[in-house]
Amino acid sequence: MPKGQVQQAIKNFAQFQKTATQGDVYQNVVNHPWAQPLVKALNLPVPVKLKRQVQASEEFLRGKALFGAASTGNKTASDVSNTILSVLAKSSAKLFFTKNKQQQDLMEASKHFPLKVLSDTSQKHSALLFDATSISSPEELSSLYEFYHTSIARLTEHSRIVVIGLTPESCKEPAQASAMKALEGFIRSCAKEIGGKAATANLLLLEPESEHLLEAPLRYLLSVRGAFVTGQTLKVAKVSGSNETINWRQPLIDKTALVTGASRGIGKAIAETLARDGAKVILLDIEPCKDDLTALAKKLGGHAVIADVSDKKGLTKLIKDVQKGSETIDIVVNNAGITRDKTLARMDDKRWSSVIDINLSAIQRITEALVDKKVLKVGGRVICISSINGIAGCFGQTNYSTSKSGVIGYVEAMDKPLARRKITINAIAPGFIETQMTQAIPFLSREIGRRINSLSQGGQPEDVAEAVALFASPASAGLRANTLRVCGQNLVGA
Repeated sequence: MPKGQVQQAIKNFAQFQKTATQGDVYQNVVNHPWAQPLVKALNLPVPVKLKRQVQASEEFLRGKALFGAASTGNKTASDVSNTILSVLAKSSAKLFFTKNKQQQDLMEASKHFPLKVLSDTSQKHSALLFDATSISSPEELSSLYEFYHTSIARLTEHSRIVVIGLTPESCKEPAQASAMKALEGFIRSCAKEIGGKAATANLLLLEPESEHLLEAPLRYLLSVRGAFVTGQTLKVAKVSGSNETINWRQPLIDKTALVTGASRGIGKAIAETLARDGAKVILLDIEPCKDDLTALAKKLGGHAVIADVSDKKGLTKLIKDVQKGSETIDIVVNNAGITRDKTLARMDDKRWSSVIDINLSAIQRITEALVDKKVLKVGGRVICISSINGIAGCFGQTNYSTSKSGVIGYVEAMDKPLARRKITINAIAPGFIETQMTQAIPFLSREIGRRINSLSQGGQPEDVAEAVALFASPASAGLRANTLRVCGQNLVGA
């Protein structure tokens, strides 16, 4: 590079840095047009900026999608494939099939839907979908290999891979169960191979006869709403009587949602996203956050509740305020949490007990009080915010990691009791998310936290909020006891 260009690039960088002191400065710089000559000369890594949701009405899939399936053993597409076709027909995507017998069956089935079907599979694709539910043994995984071996190199940036299989627990034969479990390793590896394109790869595992509940998670994983979710598995349970008509642009119309810790950061983004999707929001936080909370409630047309749920009086106040304003709610998002970091040897009792109480015990108190007093409706949704540190652990955070792991255990334990009232409960485990909290992390630790995932960047609060919106949807009745990692496939943890 000529000396003059280098000097100009350095000068431009200094000017740019003055306006880019927040967020991921490195990513902003290397993706800026003026920096490209310097980036190329120094061979710097360039994390691709993720595309995210702009408005509620944004379409869930555009471009060209390639759809394949394992052999069904007969001449007709499976019920799962037909459901996938019906979902794709609601997008503007153009559909392609590979040239083999099973794909001919898919093409024949596609004639029953208003799909734009093309035959040239050599083009670039924005989505690769594969119905693996008919695979019955490890040997038949070859169909999965053949489909992606010939197509994965033609993925565009920001593209999506989704594989649909069966839950291993529902398989009658060990050979099929092992094949379905194998899909998880396949997806995790694919996600790491395509992360440089800001592309994602995820797995949906269905219980038998749950394909009618496939649409909500499939839309999410194919859309920009799931931009920071990759290498993950969502399980869909069989639920009867769940064919509710959904307004996909605003699925939460006529719903009321309670969000704890809602004044800023992830909680604020959750409240804004649920309101965007049509929900009336009740925002909860403590007295020091009053000004921010009331301003947000006014902006969203919601209701602010100032209460400290770490004591019984605060919980009583919350219940009374909710009953006074809305009588009942449809969604509760247990987001409030704190950190009090110290190594275990230096951690005093107060640091330990306060984190356990607010991050874990308060979730139990709030959820069970809302259920016992029937403030949370039949058919309601409970979403609990855990953390990747609850899965992987973290130096100096034994209290925090313990509490967040306990959240996952609580979600799993409450699944069946809540299911009796048709209430679902799920957890979300964020990774490195760009918030005021992460901005306070020392520079080197912050940069490592951003880069050690398949997308080489931190997530945004709205990434967590979009996952909450998925679990909050009336169409998500089959999503039960999941822990969804919103972490860009962080390289630590399971």
